[in-house]
Amino acid sequence: MNLVRAMWTEESPVTFESDYHDVEELYLEPKPVQDGGPDVLVGGGGEDLTLKAVADLADRWNVPGVGPETFAHKLGVLEGHCETFGTDFDAIEKTVAQTVVIRDDAADAHEVYEDLQGETAAADPTPRGEYRGLIGTVEDVKEGVDEFEEAGAEMIVLRAERNDPETIDRLVEDVVPEMR
Repeated sequence: MNLVRAMWTEESPVTFESDYHDVEELYLEPKPVQDGGPDVLVGGGGEDLTLKAVADLADRWNVPGVGPETFAHKLGVLEGHCETFGTDFDAIEKTVAQTVVIRDDAADAHEVYEDLQGETAAADPTPRGEYRGLIGTVEDVKEGVDEFEEAGAEMIVLRAERNDPETIDRLVEDVVPEMR
């Protein structure tokens, strides 16, 4: 990552040497428009490798598919890694991605989730007793968004499972307008 930042910020040609890279007279033109290069987003929740990389190198962090309690726990781990690396924890944007299925009844939403998951042969649906995402009624989804905000999420990415049209309509009409 340090090589990439050097390519983004230093005048070409770039010469860079580290434990992993030995580059002489590398050209990258034109440079990215942003001062200091584009923001670096690291995704994932691995506590020993990924969150250390976030603390050391990232401007933004995203973890997909975890519940609010797990998200809050991982924030604590990230904060500890930031202390170790001397990184400003508050300067890193913390984001979370969530699968969403909305119906009038929570049980119906879970059935739709299972049906949509069943359309892909890659994996079985997450069991009902485990965290699946924001699956339920409009109110359930709003409460879930509030829980992530209270846990420290600065941005919540909502993804309708398999682009479910009904979920998209309800997100647009009933959830997103109240989030602004």
